[in-house]
Amino acid sequence: MRQGPPQFRRALFQALLLGAPLLGGCRGDGNWELRARGGEAASFGLGTDAFSDGCAAVFDSFVLHIEKADLIDEDGESGGGISLASSIDLVASDLIEVAVVPVLEGTYETVSLQLGSSDTPAVTVTGVVTCQSGTIALNLDFDGVRKLSCDADKLVIPNKDAGDTELNVAVEALFVEGADPTSSVLVGSPYIDADANHDGDLSRAELNALEVEDGLLGELIEDRVDGLVRSEGGAVCARRGR
Repeated sequence: MRQGPPQFRRALFQALLLGAPLLGGCRGDGNWELRARGGEAASFGLGTDAFSDGCAAVFDSFVLHIEKADLIDEDGESGGGISLASSIDLVASDLIEVAVVPVLEGTYETVSLQLGSSDTPAVTVTGVVTCQSGTIALNLDFDGVRKLSCDADKLVIPNKDAGDTELNVAVEALFVEGADPTSSVLVGSPYIDADANHDGDLSRAELNALEVEDGLLGELIEDRVDGLVRSEGGAVCARRGR
């Protein structure tokens, strides 16, 4: 059996002696725990002190339909994640455990999310908005695939160990004044005004027809939905494409 030239044998011996890997890029395994938090605003609603126009809102459900979630490292490579649909209702608990999955160890820059699919809305919301001028029932589906990039806050998954990500969902963003989901000014009365036939229920057509100071209410709400999800550090997840 040939053993190769002496130079090769010396290189092999030195590699074994120093513990150097003969194949580059080998990485161990760890676990990633993905959680989502809607906080008290999702579970208990928003009181009149939260709104500039004296309205209030409570949610019966606030569901994110997560189709995929991946960890992306500093080289832009996926370390693994979730490719199984998971619908989480943020009203059910202050903190929801989405999944615990095996991933490659490493340092991660980004959490890549996909909300919704061709058959499933990205977000569904039911609840009630009450103002001095009336009360309206919310029953809203936000359709279409939404792909988001979220700051992973330099998440480290050690070899044979675990790391976690907590996504914060700012449910109050549905009521901001204008399209900026980070605005601190909340208004509920446009939802009441949009109920053109005064039947106490909102349709998407009614939302899309109401023109407010910054544009059509339906279009503004779509922009707000894009900014619902925040990283653990508070950065708004950016939408990739439409």
